[in-house]
Amino acid sequence: MTAYCCPTCRVSLTFRPPGQRTRTYVIPHSDDFAGCVVCGIRYCAACSRESAATCRRCGGGLHEGLSFEPIGVYRLPMGLEELPTKAARLARAQEVYAQGLYGRLEYQWMLEAIEEVGDARLGNPPAPASPGVGDHED
Repeated sequence: MTAYCCPTCRVSLTFRPPGQRTRTYVIPHSDDFAGCVVCGIRYCAACSRESAATCRRCGGGLHEGLSFEPIGVYRLPMGLEELPTKAARLARAQEVYAQGLYGRLEYQWMLEAIEEVGDARLGNPPAPASPGVGDHED
């Protein structure tokens, strides 16, 4: 099971619909979240408000209650996105796969993402999609 938490305050994000919010959890949690239109990270509602609905990682816009797929360089796993060239990313992906840290399907997905992104860098991310385009609710 995948668990999500706010990258700022580390509160657990539950993504429960309003009708299922009657049970209280012992752990600190947030049912409300905001997703970034560029990198796809989700913040709890409180941290989103504190940052004026701007992602602290990439500067993209945060949209309450919406999730987005990452775009451009942000499609790459963290660590690969920081490397400057496609060749360096391919070499690192092969190295990590050889160490057995990723399975074959994860490795194949990384190769596809690296190919799509090419030599794009973090300092020059693509323009974000318009809100409502490519979004989905959890």
